[in-house]
Amino acid sequence: MGVRNFLFSSLIFHFGVSYVSGCGSCFDPAIIPGKNLVATAFGSIDVESWDGTTNPFAAAPNDVSISGGDCYVVVEANGIDYSLVTSVGAPSGGILTHYGPCGHCSSLTDLQVYLDYANDPSKSLRGDVQNCALLETLLGWTMLPFALAENCIMNLGFTPKCSSIWAYNSDESSQNCFTDCFFPNYNLGDKPANEPEPNGLLAKFWFYLKLSNYNPCDPSKCSKQINGGDACTPGSYSGQTRLNECLQCDECKQGGIFKKYAGRTRRNSGIQDEIQRDPSEIAAFATRQCADSTCNSFSLFY
Repeated sequence: MGVRNFLFSSLIFHFGVSYVSGCGSCFDPAIIPGKNLVATAFGSIDVESWDGTTNPFAAAPNDVSISGGDCYVVVEANGIDYSLVTSVGAPSGGILTHYGPCGHCSSLTDLQVYLDYANDPSKSLRGDVQNCALLETLLGWTMLPFALAENCIMNLGFTPKCSSIWAYNSDESSQNCFTDCFFPNYNLGDKPANEPEPNGLLAKFWFYLKLSNYNPCDPSKCSKQINGGDACTPGSYSGQTRLNECLQCDECKQGGIFKKYAGRTRRNSGIQDEIQRDPSEIAAFATRQCADSTCNSFSLFY
């Protein structure tokens, strides 16, 4: 099962959260009534000191440094309040909520938004965020449309600073990825998130010709790095999980800073959604609400 998964399961029992085998390693945020976040121990000073009003993507380095450690939930004795703790190894009473250090989207409130979208095939987080950013894209960057986009994203359920990092990311995409996202064949979010590479020489040749920038996530074209490694995983630009060029551009140019400041992503939280990813990129433990009544078995013993 692996050291991390064993530790995660052991912490569930140790913490006083019941778990029924057969449901998998399932962390349901509903186990903490109220979800009242009282403190966060971030992974770095620059993330901790960010107030949400400045653009963290401005003058971002080509190689983004993301500190070590993973993000744990530590619930207070009242069973309602909780803290987020970045730690290399589980802190006392800690439950792993995502891999990588805590950031401004690591709260259980933000996790709930990701779960709500992942559990409802009729909803698209990608589409809703793009719709929020559309006004700013059409009017150009000014404080008014940016604030409207930010508020629109917050209305999706995200916490204020998580909404801010999403809004800044969208703003950067509209500036840095306009060609890949809106010309010549991107239709305001209607394009499939994944465009698998076809088989056959002729099909591949036509596939190459029709794209505005073939595989912008490929390391030969993407100069961005995270902790000295490629900013994009191979599954982002090849194979059956290949992303469309708009998402590739965003992942290359904005992905490092977004991951650093957001902390939580769907992948590092074990959530598979509308954007198909290589299974090796999804965290090994599952984070979800157990819809099956036989698996809805989490409870607090306080």
